[in-house]
Amino acid sequence: MAYAVNRKVGNAVERNLLRRRMRAIVSERATELPTGAYLVRVGLDGTALDFNELKVAMTRAFEKATNTTFPNGSVPRSRYGVGA
Repeated sequence: MAYAVNRKVGNAVERNLLRRRMRAIVSERATELPTGAYLVRVGLDGTALDFNELKVAMTRAFEKATNTTFPNGSVPRSRYGVGA
């Protein structure tokens, strides 16, 4: 798993917080993801997302990338989504 956070996404503290949040979300889903290599990239508005909104966006992205639905149904809807 690789994480790409551009320097334009806030300062170093904000980027590191975003990476830690992404790692936490991925660790919850690691056993459900098909084996392979993944690159998780966040857009410029990534720091505007709180943890739950980021979790929704990442879950949707993983579902779209792997063509699977995760257990416990879908995640709550958010105004943010893949490509937002």
